[in-house]
Formats: sequence, C-alpha cells, structure tokens
Amino acid sequence: MTTMIDPTQPHKHVSPRTELTIPRLHLAPSFVISCGTITLDIENRKILLIRWLTTNEILFAKGRKDIGATLEATAVRETYEETGLRATLLPTSAPTRQTWSREHRARVGNAEDKSLSTTTSAGDVDPAQLHTEAIAVHQRITSEGVLKIIFWYIAEGDSTAIPDEDTKEADEDFENIWADWDAIDSTLTFEDDRVLAKYALNVVATRV
Repeated sequence: MTTMIDPTQPHKHVSPRTELTIPRLHLAPSFVISCGTITLDIENRKILLIRWLTTNEILFAKGRKDIGATLEATAVRETYEETGLRATLLPTSAPTRQTWSREHRARVGNAEDKSLSTTTSAGDVDPAQLHTEAIAVHQRITSEGVLKIIFWYIAEGDSTAIPDEDTKEADEDFENIWADWDAIDSTLTFEDDRVLAKYALNVVATRV
C-alpha cells in the first residue's frame, strides 16, 4: 500500500541528491528551467512513467524550457516528446501560494485572496478554485555546477492510447510504463519522484 501525503499541509522534502549550499542568486548563464508532468489515467488508476534504457532508471517525463515558451506548455510538450502521448494539464484544488487575479476574485465574490483555501464552507471542493498551477518545484546542482529548476504539473492522459512515433530526440532512449497507482514505491527509482507521485495522487483524490 502506498503511503500518501496530505496535500493540504506544507511539505518540504530534502533530497539526498540535492546539496543544501545552493547560492541565493543565479544569473542567467548559471541556471536552467525544466518542466514535467505527473500524468494520470484516473479512470484506470495508472500513472505514466518512463524507463531510461541507458541507466534503467524509472522516472517522470520532463525537459528543458524553450526560449519564449510558458512553463505549462513546456511540461505538456516534453511529456509528448518523451512518450509520444498527449497529456493535458488537469485542473485541481491543490493548495498554492500563487494568487488569484483581481478579476477572478471579483467574479467569484472573494474580496480577499484565498489561494490556499480550496473548499467551500461545507468542505466540498470549490469549482471556482480549480487551477493548473505547478504542484512542486525541484532544485539541484548539476555536475556542471548549473542550478536546475524543475516545475512539476499534474496532467491527465489515456493509458490505452497508442503513442505517436518519432517524437523523441536522438539521445532520448526511453520506453513508456503505465504503472498502477499502488506500485509507486516499488517502481520509481528516486525518492523525490515517489514523494511527488504520492502528493499528486492525494491532490487528485481531493478532486474526485
């Protein structure tokens, strides 16, 4: 049984792969932005993973942002390029410290920003609070000394779909795995990804 993480509570996970001496300021040549998805087939309780055949590591699809691209578009594009599968960002009620626009607050009748409040007074999910903001950010220093920042999004996909061919870059030696939700701990290679998957599944559980 997969141990879940409460998405309503602040959660800080310190990765053993991440040095804690990250400088506070990074100029453009010293950092790179990547984005990826935790893509779920909710009906069939499957989660999309990739196996890197070169190392046999099992992880989530992600990749570097193109100049001018949005974070959200990058997450969806990289998922498609690395898996050949179409995914769409999934609106959820995940707690976030991003703020709603003034127009949104006026439309739903909230004079104050309540971005961390995603339920009605009766405890139900408030449809007006669904969003597709990133649910996590991961930082690590690469072997070249570059800060890599990865934004993670929840997406929805179809585990029965046939992947498109020829979507991968020449050096992307990946194969797709649609794993059962309960197999996260025994399938994903890195603890970071296991924490991320459990958090995403708990977020989705509050949505459905």
